[in-house]
Amino acid sequence: MDINLGNPLKFPQSEFKTQMESEIRSRCSEGVLFELHDRLFTDLKNRLKPISQSLGTRQISEQELAIEDLRHKIERNVKESELQKIIFKKELLNPSRFSCMEMRIEKNGSQRGARIDIYTSTGSQGEIIELKRASHPLIAYKNKNSARPSKLLIRGVKQTERYGTLILALKNQEKLIKKQIPIPNNIRLRLIAGRRLKSHNSYTLINALRSESPNITIQSWDAFLAECVRIFS
Repeated sequence: MDINLGNPLKFPQSEFKTQMESEIRSRCSEGVLFELHDRLFTDLKNRLKPISQSLGTRQISEQELAIEDLRHKIERNVKESELQKIIFKKELLNPSRFSCMEMRIEKNGSQRGARIDIYTSTGSQGEIIELKRASHPLIAYKNKNSARPSKLLIRGVKQTERYGTLILALKNQEKLIKKQIPIPNNIRLRLIAGRRLKSHNSYTLINALRSESPNITIQSWDAFLAECVRIFS
């Protein structure tokens, strides 16, 4: 298990931006967020670009380079383990927070163990992040007029929910205490998988699935990239 203790001075505005993005993500459909990103953020960024260029060359941050690297690997549909390493090592989730990769929860009696892809914590708020490949289907289509959340997506949601239940039940586990992993009572869940959906109806299906599991956010890789751009630009 790899651990980042977090450094509030490394990217001081990231904590505020991350909290804001988290709150918006938990309340809004991804489809709505894309509309806001495309119409407002991207448009404003393009309008300000000439001003930025006239002021001189701005040094591109390590996180911005990592975002582009991640984008290229997503397009190539590499394994999620490669994406996981970039996210964790380049601290794209939040450089100021405690985070760990490949967090293992040991089996306890009849309770199965788990391997959590990425876990982050502020001390009062924790988040479990499960990663699937960019090719992971979010919607399954029988025909042009019949669609539903894919079985793989439903399985991923249930897997992530199990991790949330498990980590709260075992938060006092001796091995976690020895590694000084902060496990607060408030744990959010996020599943990052697949690509941006093409229709409003598809997002309606995802929103219905989210309403059945209100503690989990389902986020496409394109939405994750857009969020990183807003945080680190």
